[in-house]
Amino acid sequence: MAQLTGNPIKDSYLGLIKTNDNAAIAGTPKALSDGNGNAINMELGTGVVKFPSGTVDFTGSTVQGLPSSGGGIVYFGSGKVVNTAYLQQDIVQSVFTIPANTFSAGDYFMIRTFENRNGLNGTQYSSIWITEDAQTVGNQASNPSNAAFSFSQIQTGQQGTGVMQRHCFVSATTETNWLEESSGANDDSEDSFGGIVNANNIDWTVNQYVYLQMYSDSTSGTYTNYGMHLTKLN
Repeated sequence: MAQLTGNPIKDSYLGLIKTNDNAAIAGTPKALSDGNGNAINMELGTGVVKFPSGTVDFTGSTVQGLPSSGGGIVYFGSGKVVNTAYLQQDIVQSVFTIPANTFSAGDYFMIRTFENRNGLNGTQYSSIWITEDAQTVGNQASNPSNAAFSFSQIQTGQQGTGVMQRHCFVSATTETNWLEESSGANDDSEDSFGGIVNANNIDWTVNQYVYLQMYSDSTSGTYTNYGMHLTKLN
């Protein structure tokens, strides 16, 4: 870092950052400039920092302390799953945790996953769930509190790619709404809905666990899930 020590003011003032009016910082934020009067995209006060225009780039930085509810995008996801071992049990394939108070009334989020089935010889049931009860990958799904809700599911022995998706609205801290499926696993794939809007009493004041589970009548083939993705859109 360049030092001011030994550098005359006349040779170094152009690179100094100062207030635009050359006065001391106060409660009302002031625009900043360099020693040549070039504007800087920052306003500074004794209790506030503002970026009135331009781009604020946090690439490579770790940002801490920002609230996770309210405005802004919040994302949760799980990794790719490849499974060739099939059981006639609801086995957890992947899971992620949504910390308590991440979502609040007025939040809108989408959950989505897509998968591929190859060489199955029986029906396979895959589904995305949310529950207050912690889950362990490789174990049978555990929902002792019965506070568990299925976002979406696919039940088929056909080969190929399938998509599960829901758009959800948090209308209250303990109520989340999405459209019940009519005849398919996608609430975006239908043009004539036969279902209703469900009022699911998900309690966002406690930790919630989103998990992918699978039950299979198949004894062969490969199941690949490319990860669950949950994004708050507002």
